[in-house]
Amino acid sequence: MPNDIMKRFEAACDFAVPVCPDEVNKHLVNYLARIGVNRKVKQFQSPWWREDAIWKMVVEVLGKVNSLAARDALDARDARAALDARDALDARAARDARDARDARDARDARDARAALDARAARAARAALDARAARAARDARDARDARAAFAARDALAARDARDARDARDALDARDARDANLIILKTFGNFCCFRAGYYWWDLPWIASVWFGAIENKTTEALKWSESILASFCAGAWGLMWTDTVLFWLPHPKIHTENTGGSSRRLHCTNGPAYANEVENLYFLHGVMVPAYAVTNPDWITLGEIEAENNAEIKRALIEQFGWVKYLAESGAVRINERFNDRDMQNEELYEMKTGNRRFVVCDPSTGRKYSLGVPREVTSCEAAQNWLSHGLDRLAVTRT
Repeated sequence: MPNDIMKRFEAACDFAVPVCPDEVNKHLVNYLARIGVNRKVKQFQSPWWREDAIWKMVVEVLGKVNSLAARDALDARDARAALDARDALDARAARDARDARDARDARDARDARAALDARAARAARAALDARAARAARDARDARDARAAFAARDALAARDARDARDARDALDARDARDANLIILKTFGNFCCFRAGYYWWDLPWIASVWFGAIENKTTEALKWSESILASFCAGAWGLMWTDTVLFWLPHPKIHTENTGGSSRRLHCTNGPAYANEVENLYFLHGVMVPAYAVTNPDWITLGEIEAENNAEIKRALIEQFGWVKYLAESGAVRINERFNDRDMQNEELYEMKTGNRRFVVCDPSTGRKYSLGVPREVTSCEAAQNWLSHGLDRLAVTRT
């Protein structure tokens, strides 16, 4: 087995290869020819509901789902209702785009107060772009600077859209909003996780290695093209009646947890960004988009209603432990002024019986809420437990 093929496969599994659309298309056309299937090959692009083949697939799957809410979201038997729903999704996307644009324009308007008409506004925008170009020393010309601005605004719009979608999924003020959210989520499921319709290329591409080992000629014929498309940047295949869609590999952000172990984590955007659905993670825990991009949207009621302990912990950390203790009805069972460290310390008992020790970081002055055992009954005991008994021996602030 050629060693360079294994290295390329390993790099692709780490999403460390560039996406080459022409190469992917070529290899997938060869793949279809070798298995004798007639389909167009096309790169998947968001939003999915503008692709007729995917829209048809979603309706087909919906017809097999025994879900009253989903059927209310899209009555597949009523073509006009289906078109209305798709247009509503477009309208929602357009509204998100306008919101992002308006937010950007609002910032521009503050700087361009003298822009009284459209021509003046355009001139002000050009002036802003020119200033941005001067500041962007690495951008060779103003066009590059504008592209940089556009990329930044696109990321901001993406995060804002994801955050609004997650928040709207909780709020869903009326049936129409709820139905649209259900439809979008259901369509994402069909595109991303729906069995036959979705093929995970890292897994399928590995067939080639088994075929080489076992000298399985038939499997070699088709798996070689799948492996090549994966190494060219494709990540998944989505089958429809007329088109084989392929998705580029996601962009991921991780943190090391010791040795070679990693987990998804990003504090300023999606940790797992892809064309279907951006996913947000904090220390390996998936959370709503706004928990990362707009943590001030998190509510106490939402935290209290969360049943998953890890998600609840992540939401509290974003909400702020000190704020959470103050608003959740936690009882302060001990407090003291630490003469050595010259700071106040507090010990709280939560409704669950768990205890948190609130203390300042001596170097930054930031307040932290640290978990201690239920047996701890005083601030002094909390300090000793956290320091494994060494705190009582310290004579100066550490």
